[in-house]
Amino acid sequence: MRSILLALALPALLAAQEKRSEPIERWKSEIEARSGGAVVIARALFDARTRSWSVASGTPQREALVAYLADPEFGRQLEAAHALTVSHRDGDRVTSWIFLNMQRSREWANEDAIIGHELGHAWLKAEGYPTPRFVPGPTACLSVHTGDVVQHILLREEMDRRGIRYRPGWIQDLEATVRHMESGGAPPSEPCQRVQQAALWIDARLGLTATDWPGLPRYFELQRKQYPALSGIVEDIVKYLRDADVHSKDGHRAALAYVFPRLKMAATGSEVAQITTSLKINR
Repeated sequence: MRSILLALALPALLAAQEKRSEPIERWKSEIEARSGGAVVIARALFDARTRSWSVASGTPQREALVAYLADPEFGRQLEAAHALTVSHRDGDRVTSWIFLNMQRSREWANEDAIIGHELGHAWLKAEGYPTPRFVPGPTACLSVHTGDVVQHILLREEMDRRGIRYRPGWIQDLEATVRHMESGGAPPSEPCQRVQQAALWIDARLGLTATDWPGLPRYFELQRKQYPALSGIVEDIVKYLRDADVHSKDGHRAALAYVFPRLKMAATGSEVAQITTSLKINR
């Protein structure tokens, strides 16, 4: 009965969630005006039985979105994330699809923060910043996290400027990570899981202070303990990005090229040559 009631309530719940705040709607409109293309926010629904994704009915460009979700590697990346953004450039026109992973929506402290974060990626694309090209395959996470590590610096600044509160949800996620590590949970061992941990660690080093969250030093202590091989890689990338001019497009491109091979080392645990994936950057 509970599952039936949830199924009946889902359309109403999704409809209610379509009402977005004024800062989010304004930013979305500005991106569309700048890019000449639509920004489509799609609520992606996961069927654990068939391990397939669908999109809420009434979503613009629904058929194209479902076709994109059919790619197994993209589905795996989305399953591990709160949301993902895909942008398509056609001349000067950029269309962006924001996929919200509704499977994880109960974890969100503030949906505006999730949507705002993804709008930030669409905004950078509309502004013409270089971005890593998504390359399907077992190490597709490398391009995703390389872009994130560099772009998140500008995203945090812009969300602060627009008054979008993203830190409470971010801290909530980190607190859950600390609880998992303190409980003796085994550290992820797969290459993409190691890359994700390195990216999360870098974000926290660059974007949070102990004033924002008193638990930050404990988080860093646990990360160093569970991932000793990542510590040097993380510090190297943090040092570079603190001095890099990621606001300029040339500096942004150089930062992507610097971060990518180092995240490769995080994936393999040793030599870059063990993974043949190379960085491809969209203009």
